[in-house]
Amino acid sequence: MNVLILGDSMSFPVDDSQQTFRDAWPQLVHRSLLEQGQDLGCFWYRSRGGSTVRDVIRDFRQLRVGMGGPGASHQFDLTICQVGVVDCFPRPYPKWFYDLLMARSGGRQFLRRIHRHYGALSRIYGRTWTSKQGWALGLRQLIDQLRTVSRSILFVEIAPPGAYLRDKTNHVSSKIEDYNRLLREVVLGYGCDRLKTIDPYRASTTEKLLIWDGTHLSNEGHRAVAASVLQAVDSGRPRAVLSRVGGG
Repeated sequence: MNVLILGDSMSFPVDDSQQTFRDAWPQLVHRSLLEQGQDLGCFWYRSRGGSTVRDVIRDFRQLRVGMGGPGASHQFDLTICQVGVVDCFPRPYPKWFYDLLMARSGGRQFLRRIHRHYGALSRIYGRTWTSKQGWALGLRQLIDQLRTVSRSILFVEIAPPGAYLRDKTNHVSSKIEDYNRLLREVVLGYGCDRLKTIDPYRASTTEKLLIWDGTHLSNEGHRAVAASVLQAVDSGRPRAVLSRVGGG
C-alpha cells in the first residue's frame, strides 16, 4: 500500500514544548498501519506551514516530477490532503506580503510585532487569502491532478476555531463552515466513491483538540485526525476499502 500525504501546518507539531513529530497524525497513521501488518511500499509526507490550496498544488507538481511526469500511471493507493485553514482565515495582510517576510532575514520577528495587534488589524483589514471561488477552483484542480497518480483521495475538513482565534478574528467560524461546505460540495460533485471527506472534530470539544492559538492541533487533536483517517482507510481490510473508497 502506497500512501501520499499533502498539507499545511495542521499536519505537523507546532507547540514545541508539548509536541514532537511522533505526535503528529501522519506519524500516528504510519505507525498504526505498520503495527496492524499493513505492507507499506512507500509513505510520502509533504507539508509546509502557510500553504494555501495553490501552494499544495505546486508542492504536488514538484513531487510529480519524480513520479515520471504527467503520463505516469497510478502510483499511490491513497492520498490524504489536509488543507484550507490558510485559505479561509481572514488576515490583515496579503499572502504575497507573508511570503516576502518569511523569505527575508528578520521577517518572522516583524510578523510577530504585527501579530501583537492581530485582532484589531484583522477586524478592520482582514481578508481571506483565497476567495470562495478560488478555493473551489483550486480543489478541483488539485483533485484532477491527484486522480492521475492516486486510486483514492481523502480530504480532512478544516478544524473549527478555538476561543483565542474567535476572539481575535471576525466571522472566522462562519468562514470555516463555508469553506468546509464548499469542500464537501466539490468532492460530491465528482460522484465518485474514490473521493471522500472526513470530519474528525465532532467527537470532542474544540478546545481539547487545539493548542492555545485556537488554530493548530493539540496532541489529542492529532490523535482524533489519525483515528478518523484509519477508520476511513479501514486498515484491517485494505483491499476491500480501496475498492470501495477508491480502487480502480
